[in-house]
Amino acid sequence: MKKMLPLFLTAIARFASVPSFGMLVQFRMREMDAPLFLISSVSSVRGGVTSLSSPLWGAISDEARNRKPVLVLSLTLTALLLPLYLTLRNPVFFPIIAGVVAFCAAGFEPIALAMSTDERNRRTSVSLSLLNTANSIGMGLGRFLIAALIGILGVLGTMGMFCAVAAFAVVFASFIPRIEHSRHQRRKTIEKMFSALVSKDILKKNNLWAMYIGTLLRQLGTAGTFALIAVYLTERVGLTQSQAAFLSMMNPLMQVPSHIFFGRIIKKIGSKRSTVIGTSLSGLSSVLFAFAKGWEAVLVGYILAGFAFGGFINGASSYIAERTPANRRAEFLGLLRSARSIGFLIGPIIAGIVAQWSFTLLYALMAGVCLVGAVIIFLVCR
Repeated sequence: MKKMLPLFLTAIARFASVPSFGMLVQFRMREMDAPLFLISSVSSVRGGVTSLSSPLWGAISDEARNRKPVLVLSLTLTALLLPLYLTLRNPVFFPIIAGVVAFCAAGFEPIALAMSTDERNRRTSVSLSLLNTANSIGMGLGRFLIAALIGILGVLGTMGMFCAVAAFAVVFASFIPRIEHSRHQRRKTIEKMFSALVSKDILKKNNLWAMYIGTLLRQLGTAGTFALIAVYLTERVGLTQSQAAFLSMMNPLMQVPSHIFFGRIIKKIGSKRSTVIGTSLSGLSSVLFAFAKGWEAVLVGYILAGFAFGGFINGASSYIAERTPANRRAEFLGLLRSARSIGFLIGPIIAGIVAQWSFTLLYALMAGVCLVGAVIIFLVCR
């Protein structure tokens, strides 16, 4: 546990800073009178870039003697690029910066997940749940800081503060010890990006491919749900920016006990069932947002979404880690991130179109997509 503490602290700082820019960018672009479609396109660009770059980062770390320098490089580049958001005065450039940041930031999750499972003295599901708990603590801290500071510092000032938090992630990462792992043979860059997708034997075994399809649909639904959530809560439900940020904090805070809960029971119920439960509950949370008239339904929706995420991510990552070769684990966990990122790409595009007519229709549609993903995982994965 002590050996992994720097990794957990790095995860807290990283998830307190980078994801927080999602909500802050929505607020900033709305201040510039950006249209809904342009705002939602930021998430789409971020998802598209991450879907390609995440397996690349994972494959590079699989080939490296030590994963730590690759992780530090990803964190450092991200910390250096985030301040660019503060310089933008035209909303058209936000998707471009989001894409560049996404490419660099995509390395953290697959590498950190692989490092946590490289620790041989701890069960895979427990290791993953501990790292996911640290991620959620970071996200909760980030949302709390937004709620506390945005009224004082404004959107730009709060962005500046999170740039500093991102720098702390680099500092914490420098203390991560070397963790031995099985290396994979070196490949060309294009092979690193797509080799997992063409590894038919691995994907067909236990119908692993269906887990990625279900993940894509689940993420499409949740990304569509949250792509314009800041705009929806402030302009349709009538909440202030601070209230919207405070309520959104309940999502990652609920993820913490959820990670612990599912990390413990996965051994009993299996990683597949955990994933199905989490994916189904994600759809139910979207329904609550669809009919929200005040803060109460929003609060319950965020709590349910947080609990659902713990079931999904611990189940899906454990399922994949247990069914892939050790020397390609980061690569296939990167493919999990890619599947989620494709959902991030498509979901916001649909949201930007459907929201022009009805937010209620949008959230109902996204709930249905999540449930389809749950059914695929339940019926096809073995």
